[in-house]
Amino acid sequence: EFFELIRGIGEAKSKQEEDKLILKEMAILKTGMENPKVTLKLMKEYMVRLLYCEMLGHDASFGYVNAIKLTSSKEMLEKRMGYLAVTLCLPPDHELLLLLISNLQNDMKSTNFVSACCALTAAAKIVNEETVPALLPQVLELRKHAKPIVRKKVISTLQRFYQISPSSVPDIVEYAKESLCDRDPSVMGASLCLIYDLLVSQEYTRQLKDLVPGLVAILKQIIERRLSRDFDYHRLPAPWIQIHVLKCLALLCADDRQSSELVYEVLRDGMQRADTGLNIGHAVVFEFVKTITTIYPNNLLLESAASAISRFITSSNHNLKYLGIQSLTQIVKINPKYAIQHQMVVINCLEDTDETLRRRTLELLFTMTNANNVTVIVKRLLEFAKKSIDAHMRKDLIERISILAKNFSPSIPWYLDTMNSLFEIDPQYIPQESLQNMMSVIGEGVGVEEDDAEMRSHCVETFCNVVDSKNVIHDLHMQVIAWVLGEYSYMNESYDSSDILAKLCELVERQLEFEETRCWIITAMLKIIAQCKYASPEIVEYFRKYKDSKNVDLQQRCYEGIALVDACERCGWDDIMDAVLPLDGAYEDIEVDSKLSFGQEYVNGLLRKGAKKYLSTDDQRQVLSDVATKPAKRQLKFDKYENPTSSVP
Repeated sequence: EFFELIRGIGEAKSKQEEDKLILKEMAILKTGMENPKVTLKLMKEYMVRLLYCEMLGHDASFGYVNAIKLTSSKEMLEKRMGYLAVTLCLPPDHELLLLLISNLQNDMKSTNFVSACCALTAAAKIVNEETVPALLPQVLELRKHAKPIVRKKVISTLQRFYQISPSSVPDIVEYAKESLCDRDPSVMGASLCLIYDLLVSQEYTRQLKDLVPGLVAILKQIIERRLSRDFDYHRLPAPWIQIHVLKCLALLCADDRQSSELVYEVLRDGMQRADTGLNIGHAVVFEFVKTITTIYPNNLLLESAASAISRFITSSNHNLKYLGIQSLTQIVKINPKYAIQHQMVVINCLEDTDETLRRRTLELLFTMTNANNVTVIVKRLLEFAKKSIDAHMRKDLIERISILAKNFSPSIPWYLDTMNSLFEIDPQYIPQESLQNMMSVIGEGVGVEEDDAEMRSHCVETFCNVVDSKNVIHDLHMQVIAWVLGEYSYMNESYDSSDILAKLCELVERQLEFEETRCWIITAMLKIIAQCKYASPEIVEYFRKYKDSKNVDLQQRCYEGIALVDACERCGWDDIMDAVLPLDGAYEDIEVDSKLSFGQEYVNGLLRKGAKKYLSTDDQRQVLSDVATKPAKRQLKFDKYENPTSSVP
């Protein structure tokens, strides 16, 4: 019947037809399981079919109790089928699992090691924080079992218990050390996984420091082929045990020179022997490289690691190239010189068809960039960003380029040209802080008057060309353009004030995403007017047009502009505009009067007239405290009187 079910599902031409077959099968299973005369052998067959129904996404919870019943069978096949169904179908917090605890305990005490293995495997998969204490004593009793497979499963189960409830296994370090010294390599290998978890938690690192010599000895035995050939894979001795040992050593020896010196020799020998040219050999070599770049640095080992990385990164295999990129990212953190010879190879990886490789390459380039290679790397990153059609990749690129340009800029003009290129590619992804930094760089300059004037003139020229191009300009870019033209347009002799005002008038009429951008443009117009000491009727008309805007900030600026122009026409331009909008005053130092002492006379006058004094936060708290401690007024008492005591003896 099971094979007929599989054949029927395979021949189903639609999801509806498949569901119909499954529902029919589930009805048969439900009827069969409810039959009191059903045999355990038949129940086992039912359970196989029930698992198939669950695998196809249907709820077969009606059979969970029967699965638990199967675990108590004396027949091993039926017992294993019951445990398999329970571990696959029931989540750890399912209420029916409480019924399974007794069976698990009994099987762990069984003299049949297969039963014990089944129980340990199931316990590791279905246990939760509440059931760990109930099973822990039976698990610990099996640590000395004669069969290595049982001892191996014990340590794996203890690892799972620790992951779920660390406080429930207080002596976990001792159990891990004990298993590491087990005479069977498979048990020792299982203990390495537990030790790694303990090290990752950083709670037991100091207690496990004394394992370094032992781990070195284990690794040495493996690479010298002292283990049974049963652990070889493609003629490489125990590769997975090697990897686990290396992971543990990396965590134990990080930032520890004394411990690291114990492992230098075995790392050098192990990496040479692991380089077999096969995939598993590459995996082990990669782990050696990771360990070398994590422990206290050793120049000879770093050179060996760099040689291995070179073979990875120049390979035509995408997987090996990915390992090379990842390894290079690690070693560059120790010494950037190792990335120099592979710089162009890494940059070319951005053109690879593999998405994962491109992203890892981007991270590496971000790490290896410095003041010496920033121009080359940023140039290629910009080229790649222009061609990229992946929005997420483009966003990541633009953010990283803006950070690199800020941190390693060789000159201000280069930085500004780079930022302008980013604006042309996709300005919506440029971080807000990059815009502020861009304006700060232009405003503060380098401190040399001639160089600053030349740089600002170059900015004005660049931004005027952007406006003249008639291309769509993002609002953020337009804000920077308006600010630069308003502050420094007078430094470029190619444009007079009327030319700049005409460009600003063209910008203010554009369709904008944010009304805030129009505020920047209006302010730039006011600054130009302050510089040329004249406001044409056309410019004033723009102020009048936007003074009725729904944006309050824009209204305020337009009203202020109209008022300033009127005041200047009545009283003269020089005194008013020089005070309100001084030339090149964007980055002048301003003394802030935090106590507002200029208004003290006004406050004193109001106090003399009887106004209430302002209470600070501390004063208010004191007043409230005084009110709370003040005795309450006498009021009527509504509480019940106490019972009178008799005075008669």
